[in-house]
Amino acid sequence: MKKLLFAITLLVTSAMLVACSDDNGSSNDPFGDNVSFTVSGEVEASHSGFAEVIVFSSAGFTSWGLDAYDIENDTFFLQIDAWDGIDTINGTGTYTIGEADEADFFATYDRSGVDNLFTSVNGTLTITTLTSSRAAGSFQFDAVGFEGEQVSIRNGEFDARIFEGEF
Repeated sequence: MKKLLFAITLLVTSAMLVACSDDNGSSNDPFGDNVSFTVSGEVEASHSGFAEVIVFSSAGFTSWGLDAYDIENDTFFLQIDAWDGIDTINGTGTYTIGEADEADFFATYDRSGVDNLFTSVNGTLTITTLTSSRAAGSFQFDAVGFEGEQVSIRNGEFDARIFEGEF
């Protein structure tokens, strides 16, 4: 079931990225849509780039997701999703990040050149700003790869526009 949910998330996110993303996204985006975080463990990195929040509805199902990436250099992709976003997110505050269906949010991290996708096991997402058009806050979580490799995502900060869509 987790694999099916994960596959659906990747499909929806990919479609929304193509439909909503800006081809020159970077941390110098004129709209201030940015993200930054550090990674330690199996992968060591410090990332900054473009961020967007995608709210997607279809047949009574609503997802709320933070997508973060670096288009210019294609160095990383980070995604933090709530499976039933409208019911899960009730304003600013701190939410749990963990395994799919076991926490408020589920996260994935992928770094170019590393043949591994890391999925969250525990952490937090704090939303400090939430309006109809913007979301901002911080995050941190631990994640594991396909063969048990571990990373820690820390010092995560984001400030992004909210894009809504239906399918």
